[in-house]
Amino acid sequence: MSHPGSKPRAFEQEGRGERDEAGSGTARSAPSSSSRGWLGRRLHRACRRTVGLLLFAACAAGAEPFDPSGIVLTWQRDPTTTMTIDWHSIDGTGFELVEKKSPGHQLPVIEPVVTGVREPVLEYRKAGDPAWVRARGRNQPFPYVEDRAGALHRDGYSHSFPPSGRTVHRVELTALSPDSNYELRFDPAGPVYRFRTLPRTLTREVRFASGGDIGSGTWTETMNRVAASHDPDFVLWGGDLAYCDGAQARLGRWYEFFDSMKKSLVAADRRLIPVLVTTGNHEVAGGYVDAVAKAAKKPYAREDDALRAQVAPYFFSFFATPGQPGYGVVDFGDYLSIVLLDSGHLNPIGGLQAEWLDQTLTARARVPFVFPSYHVPAFPTFRPQTDKQSAGVREHWVPLFEKHRLPVVFENHDHNFKRTHPIKDGMIDPLGVTYLGDGAWGVFVVGVAKDERWFHARTMPINHFYLVKLKGRDATFEAINLRNQVIDRHAAKAR
Repeated sequence: MSHPGSKPRAFEQEGRGERDEAGSGTARSAPSSSSRGWLGRRLHRACRRTVGLLLFAACAAGAEPFDPSGIVLTWQRDPTTTMTIDWHSIDGTGFELVEKKSPGHQLPVIEPVVTGVREPVLEYRKAGDPAWVRARGRNQPFPYVEDRAGALHRDGYSHSFPPSGRTVHRVELTALSPDSNYELRFDPAGPVYRFRTLPRTLTREVRFASGGDIGSGTWTETMNRVAASHDPDFVLWGGDLAYCDGAQARLGRWYEFFDSMKKSLVAADRRLIPVLVTTGNHEVAGGYVDAVAKAAKKPYAREDDALRAQVAPYFFSFFATPGQPGYGVVDFGDYLSIVLLDSGHLNPIGGLQAEWLDQTLTARARVPFVFPSYHVPAFPTFRPQTDKQSAGVREHWVPLFEKHRLPVVFENHDHNFKRTHPIKDGMIDPLGVTYLGDGAWGVFVVGVAKDERWFHARTMPINHFYLVKLKGRDATFEAINLRNQVIDRHAAKAR
């Protein structure tokens, strides 16, 4: 993974020990004398009944094999010899019963509080090898702990026991064999998953599924399963993932997103499908860099990693790539580069990002297939052509796509299907760039704008993704809907 202004991708702390996961609402200080008396009498009477049952339940739960609440595979570096694996756990290898005051009513209660954090350890092996290899990574907590009390009183949301924070465990496996199958497990007694590295050269057909505006739930899971049925090597998602807007109050949407992903973005042989992602407006508090700068009361600065992490805490915590500043490139052997761009959410479209894009494309002049992906379209299906971000992409990036003779670019954001005519110098040109979009993986479709737009070859208000197949010097792009029907086809040659 090559990216601007490289910094170490590793999490800041490794193997965190015990920590209080109940947040500021959990008081470990001694209660008042009246509370102690009340609690003591009730604890004495309830001990044999309640505590015994709780301990039995905890022991029974502890005997179950561990299976992560979320799993994400991606790459920080060479996809032919590495794999970065994130898995999520509900914090706690045990729990304590803690005396505290109930929210709102402020009455003495006894609640379970998780203790300890699971170790960031997994085992893997090449398919067919008898021995497992143990790999240790690093831990990072979720950006926020769920607001149990607030959610309970707001909408009656029922929480799992015990109320939890969560931890992201991350391991980067290296020195893997290209184009090989591997097995993976997080508990010796738990389920075995699989993953696959990419070939070093294009000796076989390489496939990936591209789309954006993902969401969670039935539609998303259906589309995930349809995509997985085509055995893609990876998935490329161009922003607007869980629709959380960087907000703590919407943390539950990420729980649902990862649950949907784990259940459905899996091949038939339990192969986990890696993902590459870009940022969209719904990954960022404020949506766009201008709003972020205004709220922060300071202008954009390329070196301000802390501000970007503050306004997009989930994006940078949950996905190892692209990392800071929010754009980067992943190179697949000698045949493919995926350029992950930020269409004005954490970084301006022009200026430093445009300069980096030009340099990145120049350095990959000999790569046959180079595909940029980003969120806001230069050639939208719904939003007005005067949209600020769309105009910015046309001004700063489109000339670079044409300069470097890119055959296809992926756009999203407008919740429709789109294929443009090949475009060059503001006109239809058979030697120009075709833009595929417009981001309707698992969300509601918006509908195509009524005004005719010269650049559209075909549009449709329908959920879909693009299945991309690379073979030799040929690339094919099939738009596939929720019923697994091909609704459009496009073909392109390597540069």
